[in-house]
Amino acid sequence: MGDAWPPALGDTMSEDEFFFFIFILIGAVLFWWIWYASIRQISRLIFHPVNQAILKVTPAVAAVGLALVLFFGAAHDVRDSVFYLLFYFIMGMMWLGIGPWLMRFLGVLWLDDSLEKRNPGAALIVAAGMLAMMAIFAGANIGDGPGWWVVLIAALIGAVPWLLLAVALQVLFHLGHRVTVDRDFTLGLRFGAYLVATGLICAYGAAGDYTDAWTTVLEFSGAWPVLLLGVHFASVETIVLARRKKARVAIPARRALALSVALAVAYLVFAVVVIVMAPAPVFV
Repeated sequence: MGDAWPPALGDTMSEDEFFFFIFILIGAVLFWWIWYASIRQISRLIFHPVNQAILKVTPAVAAVGLALVLFFGAAHDVRDSVFYLLFYFIMGMMWLGIGPWLMRFLGVLWLDDSLEKRNPGAALIVAAGMLAMMAIFAGANIGDGPGWWVVLIAALIGAVPWLLLAVALQVLFHLGHRVTVDRDFTLGLRFGAYLVATGLICAYGAAGDYTDAWTTVLEFSGAWPVLLLGVHFASVETIVLARRKKARVAIPARRALALSVALAVAYLVFAVVVIVMAPAPVFV
């Protein structure tokens, strides 16, 4: 880890770690101050308790998940140091803070669509995207490595393909427009579950001991089942759009909701099965 600096902190820490810690601490505080201040300001003008609750609770759920992974799955030198536990936790909260702004690439604006327009489908997509982002970061913390930059590399290797595949689906099937303009809640449910499921699989791909960047990329190939989910999601949306175009009527609301709930559960179960059945990453 380098020479102890500054010694007053009580843990061995290099100079670059100290300055990066200050950077992520300021970044995390700014992100989440803006987040909760915006929700509070909007809630004074527009009351939608469900959407507001979703956006308020999601960061806390993600934070608890990250804390559990750090306590039980991170490298030994992280688990044995209060400072490094705090370091990677704050790093994760800053990472999570970037998530809502990335949702604009999926056609959803977290503040405008989720709160100002009171769109529950949009709120689900934002929340799901945040949980997926945190899952990938948490996965990147599983295993041993030489420093914080290794976690960042692994997290990016997991997050970039996850986001690119989601953006491709958004472009092909106009997901954002259908959720935000057509207010298709069932699509928001399906797409939200897809984001979480693929995020979990990408988190598995990002986990493991670090050798070098290229090896980490090769090991991420273990996340290939995300392609199956992408193909299935695309097939479902092709059928949905074709049926609407042919019949010129929407699927009955109750039936559409039931089908979407079933698909959402199937996506999440598929992700869990992939992780459980796949070879465990070596990190102990």
